This record gives sequence, structure tokens and C-alpha cells, in this order.
Amino acid sequence: MLKCPNRAPARRRFLSAAFAAAFCFASTLFCGSAAGADGERPLWRAEKIIARSDASPADLGTALKICSQIISGGGKDVAEAWLLKAQAECFHGRGTQSALPFFEKATALAPPQSAVWIEGLFGQGFCLYRAEPRSRRTYLRAQSKFESLVVQVPDSPFAVRSLIFLGRIAEGEPEWKTPPYYTLARARYQKIIDEQPGSPLIHEAVLRLAATHIKEGFAPHPNSEAPLPTWKDRQTSVQNGISILESWLAEHPDNELASAMWEYAGNGYLHMWDDKAHHAKALQSYLCATGDGDMEKKGTPPLANKKNINRVNPSYLYWQIASLAEKLKKRKIALEYYCLMVTEAARYQKNLEALLRMTEQMGFSFEEIEPQLKRQWKNLGRSDEEIDLLIAQNREGLWHAQSATPP
Repeated sequence: MLKCPNRAPARRRFLSAAFAAAFCFASTLFCGSAAGADGERPLWRAEKIIARSDASPADLGTALKICSQIISGGGKDVAEAWLLKAQAECFHGRGTQSALPFFEKATALAPPQSAVWIEGLFGQGFCLYRAEPRSRRTYLRAQSKFESLVVQVPDSPFAVRSLIFLGRIAEGEPEWKTPPYYTLARARYQKIIDEQPGSPLIHEAVLRLAATHIKEGFAPHPNSEAPLPTWKDRQTSVQNGISILESWLAEHPDNELASAMWEYAGNGYLHMWDDKAHHAKALQSYLCATGDGDMEKKGTPPLANKKNINRVNPSYLYWQIASLAEKLKKRKIALEYYCLMVTEAARYQKNLEALLRMTEQMGFSFEEIEPQLKRQWKNLGRSDEEIDLLIAQNREGLWHAQSATPP
């Protein structure tokens, strides 16, 4: 079982936190900013502007002008100015492809292993990883950048994030048509868990570690290192991944990736077993992913925090919960989540299908569904007038769908 680490308090500086938010999913880096803390430096003013997500075009123009003046004048801040220009491209400009040469300039001019050199090299790797069109050549170039960080500055938060990217590369990409190397990917994730217990990326490392087991069980690649020969082997692999997630969630129920972890566990139970007991476990996992595990009222595992549900697809979760609950004869849960498909996830275009499921397959009348819909819309802040209009629209849509359905 994975052990619960003692997390060190994060120490963050302004730009590094913004850089992390833009480039690193689920990461909050605690490294120092490349720029100094002296508020009188022109570069510090540019840095603050570029790090703002709501920076106006005029302010960005001012920041880039400062960077260009510093680059033209030469001096000790030139490398840092190139780094800020690269970050401006990624935050507010044309994207990673146009930012890549600026990151290369910053890295070339900065002293090796300095803060600017580290962020510049990581930026290069990230740009290459995200390059379009995707190719094996660019992925291998990205891999070399990330490997350099891991070897040369192993204690840097950017090196820890590099290990995540190296693990994803080892997991394989469909565009490459090459087999995954799950053993290598697991070693990279395990290295974070074992050696960086205070890293904000620890939860993502656990999620990816478990995912390698679940993915290998779902679709073992025929040319992988050791293809799983039997269905039982595949089920064992998926169960190993689920066990990792459930052990971690028992100790870290409120981590920022808890919803995604519960969803992975639910998918494993749902797709690798076809019996009522495992489908009940899938339902419980999905409910925990939404923060509503207590709907079962017994044996409830630790719940994910509702604020983190935006990290997963709520429409997918709601539909899986509703359809599983319907199959398992849990009508209250099915009604709640089919209604959520109408009220909260209507933009996913399954609201009419949900209404038909409730009326045609579960036998509810629209009058029985209506109070549930009104309560959910009220919780979403809709006015009484809006709710009346939505009820009328959905009633009419259901009537047309039922009229068009052949007997």
C-alpha cells in the first residue's frame, strides 16, 4: 500500500505560481521566481502584467516593450526578458509553437541550472510536448528536455513535473502507433511518490500510476513489453489500479484529483466486470466522484469535494450514475441524476433522452418528475419565471419525442 506522505508547506513566488497554473495541470509549484523581488525593476513590472490572466492588450504591449528594451540594451536581465516574452506567448499570444524559440533563447543565455535556465528548459519541453501536428520526433525532443531537468536539477519542482511528462510519454501515444512502456512509466511516477512526498504533484503521480494498471487491463497492446494473455490477468491489472486509488483516497479524501480518482475506479469496476456486485461498486465510486456518496446511506467511502467535480466531465458521471442506478433498481438515485441531465447538464444534449428514460423505461409521469426539476433549477439560482418557462419547454419537447416514437 502507498504510504501517506508528510506534505511540506508550499513556498511560492509570484511568477512561478502563474507559470505553473498555465503549464502544469494540478500543480502549484513552490520554486522562486526568476525575477527579483525589487518592485522598482522594470522587468518586475512586466512580470506582474504577464502573469495576470486579465491583462489588457495595452498592458501586454507595455510589458513586451519593456522586455524588448532590455533585450536591445543587453545586460544581466536579457535571458529573463526572453523568458517573459515566451511566457507572454503562452499566456496571451499565439501559443506554444511561437513561444518555443523564446524559451530556447532564454535557456541559451541563462547560466546553467539557474532559475531562468530551469524554467526555459521546461518551457521548451512543454512546447515540444504540445506541438502540432504531433510526431514521434517532437515527443523525443521533449523527452530529452525533461530528462535533462530530472538529471541536472532533481530537486526542482520543474523536475518533478518533468517526471510526470516523462511518464505520460512512456505510456505511449496513439499518434505514434508504438507500444506503451508501462513499467517505465510506473517507475517515473513511483519516483515522485517515494522521493518527493511534499510535492503538490504527488496526487497526480498516484493517479497516473493507477491509470497505467487500469489502461493495461482495458486494452493491452499486442506489442507491449508483456501483453496480458487472459481476461483474468486483465481484471487483476485493473483491480491493482483500483486498489492503489482506493488506498490513497482513504488517506487523502479531499485531494484536488479525488473526483478523477473515483471516476477511474468506477470505470474499472463497470467495464471489467459484468455482475451486480461490481456494478454496485461502480455506482458508489461515481457517487463519490460527485460528492454524493452518502445517497447510499451505508458503507459510504470518503467523498470527493464537490468543488473539484469540474476536473471531470459531469455529464458523463451523471449519465453513468443514472443508468447504473436504474439497472440496480435504485430509483431515487436514478431519478435524481436523470433530472440533473436535464437541469445542470442540458448543454450536453442528453436532456431529452434522460426525460424519455424516466418516462418510457422507469414509468414516471412528467408530473412526478416536475418537482425534482424545479428543486434542482431553484438550487441553480433560476427565477420562478425561468423555471416555469423551462418546465413548459421540456414538457413540450417530451411530448413531441413521445409522439414521434413508434409503438
